[in-house]
Amino acid sequence: MADITAIDGTRVTDEMIDTWCDALDRDEWPDGWQNVGDVVEGMPEMRGVTDHGRPSQ
Repeated sequence: MADITAIDGTRVTDEMIDTWCDALDRDEWPDGWQNVGDVVEGMPEMRGVTDHGRPSQ
């Protein structure tokens, strides 16, 4: 895959993504990452969708 340029101009390579995936698979934060919010358990609420996946009215 070709390198990706992030919105802030940072070049992201396949090697970087592989390193992040490896760290996350070990339940570790990749180097330079930081948590900026609380962990939310469960699935997020989906607005405008019923329990059956049909749009609400």
